[in-house]
Amino acid sequence: MTFYSSNFHHQVRIAGHYTNNYKINTMYKLLKKVFPLLIASSLFTISCFTKQNTVKYKNHKILSKVEINNFIREEIKNKGKFRWEAASDHLIYSALMHTDDGILYITYRISPDGPELPNYGDSNKLPKEWINKRDEIVQYILEKERKYRNSPNLEINDLLPPWNTDLDNRLPSISFQITDPSIISELRKDKTITRMTPGYESGIHILYEK
Repeated sequence: MTFYSSNFHHQVRIAGHYTNNYKINTMYKLLKKVFPLLIASSLFTISCFTKQNTVKYKNHKILSKVEINNFIREEIKNKGKFRWEAASDHLIYSALMHTDDGILYITYRISPDGPELPNYGDSNKLPKEWINKRDEIVQYILEKERKYRNSPNLEINDLLPPWNTDLDNRLPSISFQITDPSIISELRKDKTITRMTPGYESGIHILYEK
């Protein structure tokens, strides 16, 4: 049988203490190196869209926020409310380019004179014909963005907003990151597109038409 002195136990405790300290110090040093990289990576990701937009609309002179807000105020003053449908293609695109994420909100129907919402029946999902119409719009936007960005490998997920990982199968709506101005003008000619709204924050209290 082996007997250990109290001094031995004391040394073991000290050794354990130093081992823990070593681990903590090692992790601390690692975090000091990695944390700035994580921050830099996050900032880079956040700024990507802004830098991308700067390149993409450099040949399109966009309206300033002051000009956009003045238009909104005039609409409210003259009509008592503001509708994005009253804005020009250029104003909508300019407002879109002043947002943080460039997300355009689109709602649709399957025929020009049809209802704005489907008959769901017993299901809470879009009927097949509504999903087909959505996919048609999505494919159009994707092809346009591929050409405009010169990115043939661009996929649908690259255009979805950060908070959405998939297309909506419950409502006839699409939220996409748009950079090509012609998408706005072309889709507005399509009578199956019911609304097109940029996520623009004017800071003005706006009464939207229901």
